[in-house]
Amino acid sequence: MSEMEVNTQDVKAEEVQSQDVKTDSVNSNEKAEDYSVPASRFRELNQSKKNLESELMQLKSQIKERETQEAEEKEDWRNLYEETKAERDRFKNDAEKFQSIESARKERLLESFPENLRDKMSALDSDTLEQMKSEFNNKVPQVDNSGGGVSGGKVPSWKDMNPKDRRKNFADIMRFKK
Repeated sequence: MSEMEVNTQDVKAEEVQSQDVKTDSVNSNEKAEDYSVPASRFRELNQSKKNLESELMQLKSQIKERETQEAEEKEDWRNLYEETKAERDRFKNDAEKFQSIESARKERLLESFPENLRDKMSALDSDTLEQMKSEFNNKVPQVDNSGGGVSGGKVPSWKDMNPKDRRKNFADIMRFKK
């Protein structure tokens, strides 16, 4: 009986300890907001994570290649065919979605061109159409070669002008003085 009592006491003590761990973890989560990691340590951990992920991907591809080789050696062509077919069907659905999106994009881009150019432009891919659209829309503004607001007419007499007109026509007067 004494062993039974000891066991029950241990179980109760373990329950109490687990409750303390729960409260400690809650308290540590509250403190985690104040905790900051140095940038060098973060980069180091991030790089190691990326390395491990790439290693995992390599191992998965090696496992798949090994399974394929084993199936070929066993001449298990039916399973290989079914796996390849399933993979092809997955890619086929993705390819159909991509083609529908690409054709919609191309149609939208073709609508921005004049009708007489649409037939010729339809042979181009959508990236080229996008670039051509941006070139057509980015027209270079025409430069005004009129002389910058200077009237090109007859120079009025300086003596006959009031001060306001003198300021207005000062550029014309100075140009003809040269």
